[in-house]
Amino acid sequence: MSECEKSGVSSLMFIYSFFNFNLEFFVNNREPKGSHVSEIKTFKIIGKYRAKKRDFIVAKEVRALSLEEALDKFYSYIGGNQKLKRMQIRIIKIEELKPENIKNPKLKKIALLSNPVIYVEE
Repeated sequence: MSECEKSGVSSLMFIYSFFNFNLEFFVNNREPKGSHVSEIKTFKIIGKYRAKKRDFIVAKEVRALSLEEALDKFYSYIGGNQKLKRMQIRIIKIEELKPENIKNPKLKKIALLSNPVIYVEE
């Protein structure tokens, strides 16, 4: 029996501790399964861009898990439709909406459902 097995530390822990990883911290402080599930939120993002010597203001309601993901969707949507780079779009305002305040009827219907299901035809 090796010294690692005698002390109750597995060989994997020994290898990780050799490389200065604190594996015991990750094993002991792990969240229980199912607690990492987060709620999808609806954000209203208002931005502006300049094209043809004019300023255009754009508002979009986006459903995402986080603010960063919502911004990424907004940038890709506006940049794709208007042929703009992300640095050409300026964000004016971002707010999280309650399901009752959503104006887009499709998003509102999805947000108000207790258990939404996505159906895809093949």
